[in-house]
Amino acid sequence: MNQTKVAKIISVHGLKGSLVIYSLSERFDWLKKKLNLSISIQNSNKYYEVLDFRVQGKKAVIKLNEISDRTQAESYIGKDVFIDSKLLVSKKDETIYLSEILSFKVIDKVYGDIGLVKSFSSNGSQDLICVDYKKGDLEIPFVPEIVLNIDFEEKTVFLELPEQYIETFYP
Repeated sequence: MNQTKVAKIISVHGLKGSLVIYSLSERFDWLKKKLNLSISIQNSNKYYEVLDFRVQGKKAVIKLNEISDRTQAESYIGKDVFIDSKLLVSKKDETIYLSEILSFKVIDKVYGDIGLVKSFSSNGSQDLICVDYKKGDLEIPFVPEIVLNIDFEEKTVFLELPEQYIETFYP
């Protein structure tokens, strides 16, 4: 099963082992009861079932089977949360899931071919696509002011980066 990172565990909630997760996307429509998700623990994934959840903006409080107290839950802080990639396919005219553009070619109006999308991140206020640039990793804000178009058939993201953007990171 192909897994996609969708959230990070940032804290605990209450005494009964609930976890607070931060979404790496704009939404939590993938989150539902009985969903099986995995948490990355020491280079392997352990699977859990979602028993209950409550969404609060880009955060959610989730209750998982097998995590029953606060002390146990605290050991999960900082861990990544993954789900089956098949659950992350947007419908026509919906906001895309970033995982849908993984490995897409990135082309800028001025710089041309920058590289391939290799992962995703967030700076808290916006999503970032991480591009495998020839001089190293390059994080680019995934915002309408920069992203001009996404061609799913050609697997290409077209950008218009601010002037001197790449030189800021790689002089």
